[in-house]
Amino acid sequence: MTLENRLIEEMKQAMKKGDKLRLDVIRLLRAAIKNVEIDKGKINDEGIQTIVQQQVKQWTDALEDYKKGERQDLIEETQQKIRILQEYLPQQLDDAELKKIIIQVKEEAGMDQLGPLIGKVKQEVGNKAEGNRIATLARDLLNN
Repeated sequence: MTLENRLIEEMKQAMKKGDKLRLDVIRLLRAAIKNVEIDKGKINDEGIQTIVQQQVKQWTDALEDYKKGERQDLIEETQQKIRILQEYLPQQLDDAELKKIIIQVKEEAGMDQLGPLIGKVKQEVGNKAEGNRIATLARDLLNN
């Protein structure tokens, strides 16, 4: 089942169960997907996962603002939204696995520059690791 079909099925289930939060999150995600498809044409599961990652990042940024403003009601709701979105992402690599991949790419390509190394690792891992995690670990490995 494609990710798009899964979203449609889970949206129907959320409607039946009356799960308003899940329904809202899925609708927002599907709207973001449709906006990208209008611009770029039909996208695959990997493209959808990229959109999910962007949404997670937006909600994570909003979460930081809510914490600064001490808005506990919004903090809890936003954390739930992030958890729902993360269900549509592949299993994320842990730091040890990601370091191993960074070292492997660095040695194979002979890269000592941060930017190209991050780009190459991002191609290698796809949506299994966030760009900022890759950048942080790559920076640490290059500085040591």
